[in-house]
Amino acid sequence: MEANRLPIIVRVARPSSDPATQGHLLPFHGRRSRASSLLFLFAIVKKIIDAGGQFLSLAEPWADTSTSTGRLMIAVLGGLADVERDLIRTRTGEGRARARLRGQHMGRPPEMTAAQKQEARRRRKDGESVADLARSYGVSPAAIYRSTAAT
Repeated sequence: MEANRLPIIVRVARPSSDPATQGHLLPFHGRRSRASSLLFLFAIVKKIIDAGGQFLSLAEPWADTSTSTGRLMIAVLGGLADVERDLIRTRTGEGRARARLRGQHMGRPPEMTAAQKQEARRRRKDGESVADLARSYGVSPAAIYRSTAAT
């Protein structure tokens, strides 16, 4: 197996009167592809630790919460992942602000042009059904309702 495809093992080590639930290993397969997934992985690790379990990665030997070094590494990398996610959020916000200043439209393009909306309003007032209008413009009936509501 490739190193990044090795399973991550979660040891359930919570105190329990039932010996059948102690020491279970739960495989967790995951890929590290971007900072948000890494942040998600650290959130999962935190939940496991908070529930009294232990986390051990076969792919990453340092990621073992049963040792103090492993807990330190996870804490440090979790903090770095949080900082990286914050940097991504900040840079994205700045880029969106610059785009708005340039007058660029944000989000999906409109389904219908202003002229089509005006024509749809007129045709709707003339009694044409919403379903017929939606078919003629190639949009959903909800788009027709949204377009014709602003009269």
